[in-house]
Amino acid sequence: MVKTRDSKRRKPVTHVQVPEEIIVEILSKLPVKVLLEFKRVSKSWFALISSLEFIKTHLNSSANNKEYYNHRVILKDMKGKLKDCSLRSLLYNPITKASEIDYPMKEFDIMWFGTANGLICLAYMEKPYDYEYGFPKKTWPSSGKNICIWNPSIRKWKKLPRFSAMRMSCLFCRYGFGYDELHDDYKGKLYWSSSLSDNAYNIDSFDLANETWNKVEQPDYGEGKFNLMLGVLGSDLVILCNYETHSDVWAMNDYGVETFWKKMFTINCPPDHRNYNFNKHSPVSFFPFFCQSYSGKVLQLYRSIFKIYNPDDDSIRQAKLTNRKYCLEAEIFVESLVNPLSIAYQGHDNNED
Repeated sequence: MVKTRDSKRRKPVTHVQVPEEIIVEILSKLPVKVLLEFKRVSKSWFALISSLEFIKTHLNSSANNKEYYNHRVILKDMKGKLKDCSLRSLLYNPITKASEIDYPMKEFDIMWFGTANGLICLAYMEKPYDYEYGFPKKTWPSSGKNICIWNPSIRKWKKLPRFSAMRMSCLFCRYGFGYDELHDDYKGKLYWSSSLSDNAYNIDSFDLANETWNKVEQPDYGEGKFNLMLGVLGSDLVILCNYETHSDVWAMNDYGVETFWKKMFTINCPPDHRNYNFNKHSPVSFFPFFCQSYSGKVLQLYRSIFKIYNPDDDSIRQAKLTNRKYCLEAEIFVESLVNPLSIAYQGHDNNED
């Protein structure tokens, strides 16, 4: 007797029901690009990935991952054009390629004022302008009508209305962008430095949640002429003191009533540092673009060249970046599913022309 396939006993198919919390844990570790594809799997997955709770879970997972799998670097060249690259690749690979990026208002000149939760605050001018030494000759408009919030990971953006706080007559106008966890609003606290004379700097802060001003106490810098700049290393506010031959890095350890500063390390300028000075009018040695890897190495933008400083042996190596010319500015952002269109604007609109 010949047995056929139909006569063979078929094994019963067992369907395993995976708990939703395990599915959420797995999905929350994936890149945004993959999640956007997974939204097409089923209606239930679409609803899950689109939910506010999952978006926050995924954001927290990505932001707290010190291996930087879901972090990218946005770059701006001397003509105001934007590209991006992988932060992890810059830190660990010998060569990284910058990619073309689609962003709103590409026909205009773009600049950014900060990033929070994967959102980037952009501003654009409706009229083109000329560059001198890599910087625009004309000033940016003091009105908020040309500001938008953009998420490059999901390619969505929202234009902000004009608000009266920006309608002022002044020589310089500063913008900032941050996230206020208390009220779940994209405001936060802004820090900036000012100087009226050599080695005499003020550091001020403005808490947008409480609308209070504060003057930040500073450490004892010691002797010598330096240029002061502010940056962020991890979650700490950092002061970068650029001297002629080295840069001191100070970190604020406490944001409470009393301010504590700690000198983290001193970075000596490389012997060939003058070869990277594409702007002879700039006295700044290091740009305050900070990222510290899990092993403690620090990524910095040094006169348009990315450098990685190792505090263990005081060495500096170049992180090679291809498919880009001079990099005028750079900033880190985390990939996220946060939709800028869902942000409720809580400022004061001004419809006057």
